[in-house]
Amino acid sequence: MKWLRVSLIAQAILALYFQTVQWFPLGRWNYQPASSSSSPFSNLPLIVLCFEGRLTVQLVVLVVGAVIPFLIFWFAYLRHLRWLMWLQAASYSIWIAIEMSWWVLYAVGRSDSQVDTYEKVFAPSTQLLPSFGRHFPPDGAHIVLHVLLVMVVLSSVMGLLKTLPQSNLSVHRLEG
Repeated sequence: MKWLRVSLIAQAILALYFQTVQWFPLGRWNYQPASSSSSPFSNLPLIVLCFEGRLTVQLVVLVVGAVIPFLIFWFAYLRHLRWLMWLQAASYSIWIAIEMSWWVLYAVGRSDSQVDTYEKVFAPSTQLLPSFGRHFPPDGAHIVLHVLLVMVVLSSVMGLLKTLPQSNLSVHRLEG
């Protein structure tokens, strides 16, 4: 259960980090002044939106809802419900897949409209990696989010694989 404990701790850190970045202005770390009107997400911290009278129930539900996979995993961990922990690992994997677009665009470059959006929204925030040409990296806040997500998924999968009965592992090793 060591890896599952590590995963639970990583998920708690991820949940706390995500909530902090979404709710509070942290200077250039999460400074994203422009907002896309086609997205249900705003790029401004929820506290700022609250003071401006623009905070919606939908935004609060989306942000607070990001804690649900952690809470379900914690419940499943306490009850030893591996199948439920696998479901949460899958949900975090989907989140990583969505976030991978940052790295794909960093590798292949951005279109004119994507460059314009990046310049308006993400360029003012903290940058940890270099930009070159049309290749713009995720900002620092997203890089930390991505690292935490990878830690969560890897530790979850490692822990869940180690909880499989040894006879199943032996059969899979012989077949693989």
